[in-house]
Amino acid sequence: MNISNCIFLNSFDDEVKTLKVTYEDNKVEIISLNLDDPKVSEIIKMSGGIEAIESNTRKYNIWIEKEDKLYKKFKKHMLISDDLSLVFFKEFDQETLFNVKIMLFELPEVENCNDAGLKKKLRTANNLIDIIGAYYLIKNTS
Repeated sequence: MNISNCIFLNSFDDEVKTLKVTYEDNKVEIISLNLDDPKVSEIIKMSGGIEAIESNTRKYNIWIEKEDKLYKKFKKHMLISDDLSLVFFKEFDQETLFNVKIMLFELPEVENCNDAGLKKKLRTANNLIDIIGAYYLIKNTS
């Protein structure tokens, strides 16, 4: 089973380290870093070594910080703007949703996306939240 990502879950300064190993099939395993354990040593080797895991962890932490800032901005906007809340809570007819999807499929990031699964997710979305979510995933992969 191939590893798609491996990060430290705790601080670099903690005495006992814990790894989060994500496999290509999206299975996740949480393990304690024990270099005497042959399985753990193999996981570290497959992940590119301790330095690569530390680099992945730094990148993940930066991504989490950005997502947290976006969430806080979104939450703040929801508190002060009824316009945005109408978008999320209003029911849209199928024709309107279809037109939104057509518009999104014409955007360069969607046209250039090579992930058929993400495009299918956008194509089959049944409400505005799912459409926005699928577009967000596509945009973040481009």
